[in-house]
Amino acid sequence: MIVTGLEYYREGIDALDETIVRALARRVAICRDVAEFKARTKTPMMQPQRVGVVKHRAADLGERYGLDRAFVERLYDLVVEMTCRTEDVLIESLASAPPAPPPVFIGGENRSGTTLVSLMLDSHPGMVVGPELDFTDPEDLGPHLLECCRLLLADDPRVRGHGVRTADPAYEAGVQFARQAQRCGVPIAALCGLVETAMRRSGSDLHTYDQRLALLDAIGRTRLAATGKRRWGIKIQREIAHADRFVRRWPGARFVHVVRDGRDVAASQRSQPWGYRSIGDAAAGWAGLVNAVRDVVPRKDCYELRYEDLVADPEAVLRPLCAFLDEPWDARVLRHADSDHALSANPFEHPSAEAARRPVNDASVGRYRRELSERDIEDFERIAGDALQRLGYPTAVRA
Repeated sequence: MIVTGLEYYREGIDALDETIVRALARRVAICRDVAEFKARTKTPMMQPQRVGVVKHRAADLGERYGLDRAFVERLYDLVVEMTCRTEDVLIESLASAPPAPPPVFIGGENRSGTTLVSLMLDSHPGMVVGPELDFTDPEDLGPHLLECCRLLLADDPRVRGHGVRTADPAYEAGVQFARQAQRCGVPIAALCGLVETAMRRSGSDLHTYDQRLALLDAIGRTRLAATGKRRWGIKIQREIAHADRFVRRWPGARFVHVVRDGRDVAASQRSQPWGYRSIGDAAAGWAGLVNAVRDVVPRKDCYELRYEDLVADPEAVLRPLCAFLDEPWDARVLRHADSDHALSANPFEHPSAEAARRPVNDASVGRYRRELSERDIEDFERIAGDALQRLGYPTAVRA
């Protein structure tokens, strides 16, 4: 049906009104995020100088597009009043609620024992700690995730496959994120809602690092609501080298850096299709990460533990770790294999899920002596010997 006459113009106005209201809703959503940030950082809510800047800028824009300056200023008086009221209500509710402790981020080179540590902490009655979420790709993460979730819910053949793999590689990144969210205990339908909300609040496709951290925060809060626990955490693997970005969003966040003998890491990764292609790459990658973490993560916010020490005497490592996290000691962290974990219910071929469900053992310590050649060991030590020795791992080759 072709619309003509007055109805044509009315439909155009209706469409513009919807755009205006949606933009206002996004603005209010962002202001809620601002209020949460102010509450976390104890920043004063009312900042008159900023209010003046916002109104002046809006009035200038109005004049540029032919609007009366006084009208725009009056309009923004109402907009600012509404958003300030929204911030007030949210900050008051946050102030009256018990302060939630900052999240815990577990990082380290792949195959270093980070999954084991996450399950141990997940066994604590006060913490819900999930496996990794790879959130750095693709560029249009939001729309890509929504499309992949829609296809997964419809059991579309393009997204079928083993583990996080897909029949159509174009959907692999999004399906991997969705499956990883399920490993964390977030169903696909719930993930869709979280992604839509994050996109609406940011007004974007979640293309920036901070916008993706906001989605991570929403996933963590969802798990708190589902489990009734008070603190969330997650594995971030090599992203621990970017801890400064996490600290900006979560002041006071705590980091657990899991270190394992790099030669054992190289031997373990050889069995994985995503592992390093050569022993030289493995040595450079491992040493680069362990050195970067010490340079980037504030010492007061980071607990570094060696996998070998953990499996040799779990309590001797976990007691001070709980103290570092300001969490009371609970012996259930020593019996992670007896606890229920989201990863156990939704493994999706996670490479460490089966091994991490078993009681702690030291069977894989020193595996490089059995699985790497003498030449490989020499090459690794020649490249990463300094880092190995600094972390207490003896070498045959002088660094």
